[in-house]
Amino acid sequence: LTRAQIRTLTGVAESTQRRILALHNKTGEVTQQPLENGRPRVLKGMNAAFLEGCIERSPDLTLQELQKALSEVCDVHVSMATISRTL
Repeated sequence: LTRAQIRTLTGVAESTQRRILALHNKTGEVTQQPLENGRPRVLKGMNAAFLEGCIERSPDLTLQELQKALSEVCDVHVSMATISRTL
């Protein structure tokens, strides 16, 4: 198929077609990688799962108690605000 035929079949503009082809030539893919927006998370993966597990076992834990448990068990020292935002 020619580029004109592809545009007719897909309904994309010529500029979009050029942009997609350039991306494919550069990366081998036709979709862009998602942007990582914002500041990286301090608590992720296992630490967040640990907090969730603590809450499932004892739903009445305070942020201060969660902070202490995270510090003692995981050796991760974060503020109560960080714990609150993570949950």
